[in-house]
Amino acid sequence: MRITLVLLTLAITGIFAFSPCENSAPAQITLTNSATGGPPTATTTGTAHSYDKVNFMVGLSSCKRSPASGTAHLPTKAALDPTSVGNGGSTAMPGFTIQWWYKPTAPTAFGYLWSDRGWSSFRCFQNGVAGVAEVIIRGPLTDCKTTGAVLQNAVNAKGWVHLAVTVDTKNNVTTWYVNGVKNNSAASNISGKGTAFVCFGDTGSSGYDGSQDDFRIYNWARDARDIAADYMTMAKGIGPSGSTNVPDLGYYMCEMAGYTCNAPNALSIGTTGSITLSNGPATDFFQIAASLGNTTEIKLGPCSVKLNVDSVLLYSIMYGAPIFNGYKGTLVGGIGSGKFNPPALVALVGLDVYHAAVAFGAGGITACSNTVKTNLTK
Repeated sequence: MRITLVLLTLAITGIFAFSPCENSAPAQITLTNSATGGPPTATTTGTAHSYDKVNFMVGLSSCKRSPASGTAHLPTKAALDPTSVGNGGSTAMPGFTIQWWYKPTAPTAFGYLWSDRGWSSFRCFQNGVAGVAEVIIRGPLTDCKTTGAVLQNAVNAKGWVHLAVTVDTKNNVTTWYVNGVKNNSAASNISGKGTAFVCFGDTGSSGYDGSQDDFRIYNWARDARDIAADYMTMAKGIGPSGSTNVPDLGYYMCEMAGYTCNAPNALSIGTTGSITLSNGPATDFFQIAASLGNTTEIKLGPCSVKLNVDSVLLYSIMYGAPIFNGYKGTLVGGIGSGKFNPPALVALVGLDVYHAAVAFGAGGITACSNTVKTNLTK
């Protein structure tokens, strides 16, 4: 009965339904593990994450970090054993492979990209004493770095570079691949089992300024052809070498969650609440929509929103005034705002109204916000 009354009220009073953001956390990006049998879904920590819509063969979005945060890292719980072959198949070499897309903002600045202290301070960092605009993997006794200032060369219109490192413990060789091509090799002495692998930084250490995405962790040394195939197509299944392409210890790709809204979690009927959108594409248009539930995932271009398809959703897209003002327009510096004015109707008390926003430019949908709710009170 209550829902019926609300729908009638919306139709009569002309409400454009939208609202605040429940559990709004612009600094928190959730990364989903897509591998079978790998670590559970994990969440980053810190205050330096934001959505980056400029993607180059990296899936839906990316995770951006600035050097200001020393805690922005993803604890994957992956326990790599360099002496085993994992699920790599009969042609795979014992060891491990780590590959990801990286977009450096400051290619000559120092910073840790990922590490596992369980390997006697085993780390991957950029720059430092081993080179400029390079990426270095350091074991207990040896280093192996990329050559050719690959990070500096990556700063272009897209800015992304694909990096992969394999540690072959059978032949004691560490090899770097840049954009699918072998870049450098060196002797390897990494054999200790890791227990606390982290990416997007290192626990308690200096970070970096840039974005990473499509982070894949394999418990075997992959074939060069498989790495090249991932660079070209992000292939899954069986690679050219005959080894399985699916990571057995982790496959992390940032979700479309950086475009965020902020507003009160509860709002009294008959009062006005301020709603803001942030971290969106700098100058794209935005549109806010609302519904009475958030159990349906609606696919919109490269992203999705969780709003039920109901009369409130349709009405919120079509009409904006007088209850909801400023819920469509142009983002200024990635920011948009509006006012929510629920009428003083007792029938509305206790209802949750869910909201989400999308940004779009000349090429279509560019970003989606998180789904949030406002509880209407007396």
